[in-house]
Amino acid sequence: ILSRATLDPARRCATDAYPTGTTATTYSLSTGANPNSITVGPDGNLWFTAGGIASIGKITTAGVITLYSHATGNNIPTSFSPVTILMGPDGNIWFGD
Repeated sequence: ILSRATLDPARRCATDAYPTGTTATTYSLSTGANPNSITVGPDGNLWFTAGGIASIGKITTAGVITLYSHATGNNIPTSFSPVTILMGPDGNIWFGD
């Protein structure tokens, strides 16, 4: 399960409660997806790792989830197990497994 919320940038700690009036949306993923990391991309979409199913995922601002894995023919090796993801200073999404 991934959640999206708009938070005050000063409240960066994951243990902070959502500020009053914050709207959060929860998205369900496949059993065993094991999402580890999430970032906002230059396109405004949320990008995440799902190491348990060897995938990188994207959630659009409309809530559409797309998974990219070796099974989808994206030249990703079968041993792929992504852990971290972030937007680099070049505006590209970078991930590590």
